[in-house]
Amino acid sequence: MRSLVVLAGLGLGLVLSACGGSEGKAVTQPRPSSPAAVPTTSLPPAMPPAVVPGTRQPPPDQLLAAAQVATAFLVAYTTGPGCETDQQLVARLRPYLTRRLATELSQSAAPPCTALGPSVAHLAQLTSEGLAPDGRLGFIAQVQATLTDSGQEERVGLELLLVREPGGWRVDEVRQ
Repeated sequence: MRSLVVLAGLGLGLVLSACGGSEGKAVTQPRPSSPAAVPTTSLPPAMPPAVVPGTRQPPPDQLLAAAQVATAFLVAYTTGPGCETDQQLVARLRPYLTRRLATELSQSAAPPCTALGPSVAHLAQLTSEGLAPDGRLGFIAQVQATLTDSGQEERVGLELLLVREPGGWRVDEVRQ
């Protein structure tokens, strides 16, 4: 499941923007103080996600921490500050990614910059699907992305799988 390739083809071309520049408003995330730590100062306010009834969930504090990382990742992932390579995208998202997903995204084929424009995004909905048998925590999300050049809006649905690492929760998989 080559996440970025599938997502780019289905409308997440909003992640990158036209090579003409970085004049679009981007949501930026400060770098963590250490590479192993998930940033805490840039995470969104603590808001518990909706929960699919009857699913096994982590303890409330862990669910909230995972939801904060998922939200920060989703906004950063669907906000395009300017034309960027796969490596630049991964560097921007690195505070939220597992090593496995960072490797996968750095080897994907991003859409051409000429067809895209700067974008901003916000999370419209986040729902926890609960813990999978392998221990990963699933989220279903709706993100509203807007091209800053044209004002065109697009609602993007994504599924995230997060794992808990020593430094905190990290996104391990993204699905359309």
